[in-house]
Amino acid sequence: MLIGGPAVLYLLLGTQFLYKLQHVPGAWTAFGYIALLATMSTAVAMILFNKLIQQSTALFASSNTYLVPVMALAWGVLDGETINGWHLLGMGIILLSVFIINRAK
Repeated sequence: MLIGGPAVLYLLLGTQFLYKLQHVPGAWTAFGYIALLATMSTAVAMILFNKLIQQSTALFASSNTYLVPVMALAWGVLDGETINGWHLLGMGIILLSVFIINRAK
């Protein structure tokens, strides 16, 4: 919240943001996608993560953040990227680590 004000001032006064919104085709659509991404991936994820901490332990919640690379690889596969053996080994190590951490409690 502290950086929001200066960031908006810089955006409006220090860049060509308003000019591009008015003159570049598709700029409003792109801006809408950025706003949607910021809202959904940041705000909703924060709410869900706080709910997870309330319903479980902080250790469980923090160990779930190790699953982010696994999901990133899954999105990559859906986008047409290839996965090699190193990726699979890394995912296996991550999943095994999360399992061991959560089983130990």
